[in-house]
Amino acid sequence: MSIMERKTLLLVEDELPLAANEKLQLEQEGYEIVHAASGEAAIGMVDQSGDRFDLVLMDIELGKGMDGAEAAKAILANRDVPIVFLTDHEEPGLIERTGRIASYGYAAKNAGIAILSVSIQNALRRREGERQLIESRNQAKAIFDTMTEGVALNELLYDASGEPVDYRILAVNNSFHSTADYVGDVVVGNVATKLFGMSSDVIRSFWKERMKRKDSSITEMYSSIRGRSFLIATSPLMDNRFLTTFFDITDRKKVEEELQLFHYRFQQVMNTGSIGWWDMNCQTGAVSSHENKARMLGYEPERFSHYSDFTKLLHPDDYEPIMAAMKAHLEGKATRYDVEYRIRAADGEYRWFHDLGGISVYDEAGKPKMVTGIVIEISERKKIQEELRQSRESYRKLFEDHSAVKLIVDPETTAILDANHAAARFYGWTRDELKRMKIDQLNTLPLEEIKKAAREALEGNRVQFEFRHRRADGSIRDVETFSSRIEMEGKSVLHSIVHDVTERKLAEGRVQSLLREKDLILKEVHHRIKNNMTIMATILRWQSEVKENPEAAVILNDAAGRMESMMVLYDKLYRSENMGEVALMDYIASIIDEIIRIFPRQPAVKIETDIGDIRLKTEILSPLGIIINELVTNSMKYAFKNRTEGKITIGISKTGNHVSIVYGDDGPGIPESVSFRNTTGFGLQLVGILVLQIGGSVDIERSGGTRFIIGFDV
Repeated sequence: MSIMERKTLLLVEDELPLAANEKLQLEQEGYEIVHAASGEAAIGMVDQSGDRFDLVLMDIELGKGMDGAEAAKAILANRDVPIVFLTDHEEPGLIERTGRIASYGYAAKNAGIAILSVSIQNALRRREGERQLIESRNQAKAIFDTMTEGVALNELLYDASGEPVDYRILAVNNSFHSTADYVGDVVVGNVATKLFGMSSDVIRSFWKERMKRKDSSITEMYSSIRGRSFLIATSPLMDNRFLTTFFDITDRKKVEEELQLFHYRFQQVMNTGSIGWWDMNCQTGAVSSHENKARMLGYEPERFSHYSDFTKLLHPDDYEPIMAAMKAHLEGKATRYDVEYRIRAADGEYRWFHDLGGISVYDEAGKPKMVTGIVIEISERKKIQEELRQSRESYRKLFEDHSAVKLIVDPETTAILDANHAAARFYGWTRDELKRMKIDQLNTLPLEEIKKAAREALEGNRVQFEFRHRRADGSIRDVETFSSRIEMEGKSVLHSIVHDVTERKLAEGRVQSLLREKDLILKEVHHRIKNNMTIMATILRWQSEVKENPEAAVILNDAAGRMESMMVLYDKLYRSENMGEVALMDYIASIIDEIIRIFPRQPAVKIETDIGDIRLKTEILSPLGIIINELVTNSMKYAFKNRTEGKITIGISKTGNHVSIVYGDDGPGIPESVSFRNTTGFGLQLVGILVLQIGGSVDIERSGGTRFIIGFDV
């Protein structure tokens, strides 16, 4: 069972005693056996099992229904699973019946469990070999497609005499298009003489030379493609096929063409950059170096003539590693001398350098004579690296040691990738246990809703969520989660900060209950005030009906009217959802109705209103209601005497924060001698006082009736 390790087999056998015996024997061999008594049942099991079955043992003769060959065809139409056919006798037509089915061999049922087990193992080994072959091919294709160099698979083309005269490109990798600057559909299927402009003579001589050597070594040649130079390495495969690998060497060719300018350019680099060259005589220790090496340290070049002039300035921790690196290179244990070290500058500070060199000259005995290298100051790079290290360390501390509960979650798999110490304390699992869990083991929502929330957070459409999370002790807590996308190891994940808001939720519930209770109490207060005002207004009306004092009756009626306007306001507040504001249209209409009602014997008065959708605060509405009450009462008392009908108009509009009220009647008008200050009536004085109280202004127009124009800001 070395190849199987508990493989699961589907045994398709219609003879139940035989199936039971085979199942028992195969299970003793270490297999997990699932039995199907018919081809139809086997098809259903395979379709529903996914990839559960590693192999199917299919009896060819299945009695009633479809036979084994038909069942095998149906299974293979939907699943790629190896099938071994079982037969209990030599059947001449067996191959014809199953030959076109991709089976993994045949096994005789009466040959014994050992032979059957060998057949199964051979089939499984073949299956594993096929899998490995496919994997190997896929890996080879992946390598081919992902190579940074352009690679092409080609086949040689021969003339009538058998001489190679051209080659055709069969396939290219992804890098070929950018390297050789060709589009794929132009390359594949094309030939070198047409695509690259190569002559048949060059191709012929090249392959003759390669065949003369009769080896499979890589041969190099140069070619220019569209103004760029390439090193083309050819690797023979088999028959007439070979690989060509294109290395772009345009820059190197340019350097070769500019060889005469090399020294000048090199000197410019040395003079303008933090880089210098050096030579050391391995036998004497004498050194020569570019002046930059000394000046980068703040010294004069003459100070350094021996390698010890440098080594005595090394940081104590770096001396031994440098000596060991040079020794390893000189003894042939390392291909080059490559070290980073700190050296003390003239100002006393240590600076970082990268030293890279190798043996450049050997003596006659083959021993190292001269080592040459370059030195580059890397202090700034080291500083950045240290800052990066500290930044990463700070991030880890900020995450792991933060008092807030923090989780890193994979939005695709919902796996918890990391959890801090606060999370372990809150949930009751260890950090390692949490990192083996998925977020849906904490979140009580259905998995699809959790994934939907993760997508919203990943796309930045939403960052704040409220969930209910389960803890290790089984308790459920209300949590508020803030999730945002971060990049971790090249993958987008969610960084979630979790706040326990269970107590806050409970407090909010209590607050809501108190608010509802307060609202009920407030409405009850308004209701009681309105009732008390109704009683007081009724008492004033009763008192006014006393005949002995007509003047007192008028005063009492006016007072009752004013109280009723305030009563209307309280009624509106009592019924309003927003107890701080009331719609002006409803309020004014109710006041007018109340006033008209107390003048039953007056002529028919038509009321025309044009009031916008305006809501005002109670501190404005109370004096405004009394103002309207006084104006309407005044009209009903004086404007329509000895008339059968009349008209009152009220227009209220709001522009920005300015409210305009125009009130008028079609009566005889107020005399010119009467004003808000010069009047014997209390009502008109009260109007002027209340207009000033709300910070407004009022004017009277006396032609064609009476018009009061009131304006104020809210």
